[in-house]
Amino acid sequence: MQAFLHVENDNQVKITKTVKNKLMKGDLYVEPQIVDGSVLLRLKPEHAVINNQNRAIINVWQQVKKNPFGILDILKNVDQFKITADYYLLQLRKYNELLRDRKYDYETAGVLIWLDPYSKEDVTV
Repeated sequence: MQAFLHVENDNQVKITKTVKNKLMKGDLYVEPQIVDGSVLLRLKPEHAVINNQNRAIINVWQQVKKNPFGILDILKNVDQFKITADYYLLQLRKYNELLRDRKYDYETAGVLIWLDPYSKEDVTV
């Protein structure tokens, strides 16, 4: 069996020509543990099923489909301020409150999308 994907040293998933050739028009693409959707978005299959055990991740994808402009409004709103450690922590607290209240909507999705890149780097103090 040939591998459809291979991972480079920088951990970015590269789609080989093999997977594009194997995915025929009309095939169902299934991604059992979607996160950022890089494979799905590169393949652009006609039919896809995605899954994740994390309810917040599934909410992001549901909101991208259902209310992309609501997410963009949230991102514009939180992105207009200087990103400091205090501001990041404020947004993180807001996100945790939304999760605690089980509020899975475009606001929660937008805040998670905004928080994600900053969770991997230093924020200015």
